[in-house]
Amino acid sequence: MEISYKHFLYGALTFASLLIAFLKVGAFGTLGRGPMGFILGVLYVAFLIWAVGQLWTIQSREHQEAEWQVDGGAGSLLSDEDRPDEDALIAAETYLSMGENIETVCMFVNPRYQDWEPSRRMAFRGGLSAVLEQRRGKAAGTEAGA
Repeated sequence: MEISYKHFLYGALTFASLLIAFLKVGAFGTLGRGPMGFILGVLYVAFLIWAVGQLWTIQSREHQEAEWQVDGGAGSLLSDEDRPDEDALIAAETYLSMGENIETVCMFVNPRYQDWEPSRRMAFRGGLSAVLEQRRGKAAGTEAGA
């Protein structure tokens, strides 16, 4: 399983916070009021601001993509060149059932997905979600009819 950028940022925030706490208590003690302690404090605050900004950007982008899919992006189907074959769709359903997110599933289904611009990625995610929903609907209809 691949570590996402969001999880990397959470880990970096935890590591930096623990490191600064250990330095404050252990290494600097009473010396923490000097110029070195001030400089490390400023660097820590700058890192916190940057990391929280990155996390906020990721969260707002995920929120926008979810709204886009609800507003009608999921209704668009995939183009013929991007449409995965039956084996890839089965693999995508398997990955989703194992708890993978749609972004990771898209990377498995189409290796060129990472090279695309964000708007094309969003359209592909919506189209793949729509195709998978159609498959689930057909499978549920077939099971109910049997």
